[in-house]
Amino acid sequence: MAWQYWWWSAAIALAVLEMASGTFYLLVLAAAALISGLLAWAGMGEVVQLAAASISTVAGIIAVQQYKKRCMRKVPKLGNNLDIGQTVEVLVWVGNEGRARVDYRGTQWDARLDDLSLERGQTMRIIGAEGSTFILGALNPASTSN
Repeated sequence: MAWQYWWWSAAIALAVLEMASGTFYLLVLAAAALISGLLAWAGMGEVVQLAAASISTVAGIIAVQQYKKRCMRKVPKLGNNLDIGQTVEVLVWVGNEGRARVDYRGTQWDARLDDLSLERGQTMRIIGAEGSTFILGALNPASTSN
């Protein structure tokens, strides 16, 4: 069997696997195999085919990473945590590590400061969560900008 058919078979198999995974990385590999198949069909040698597959794979992976970086920056990762953005009353600050016990929704919770340079107030804002520990930020976000 000629090399182009191997490359094209690999491209089809990788494209089908991509449909199951949805990561775009297998699509990059499928495109690299397609390019190498076209080069094989044009009569280029195996070294040229492998070099084209390698170069196009690296370029494609860099492009996918740049795309993900650009898109992920725009979308905040808040998930479905409805506690983020709510205010809590700090009952007691524990030690110098920025840990606290807070009163929220009728019970006490563990919490910690996101930034130890923040002023430790009696009322703070929930900006995140790690398990059952709230991450606290300034009540007024404008007061943290310098």
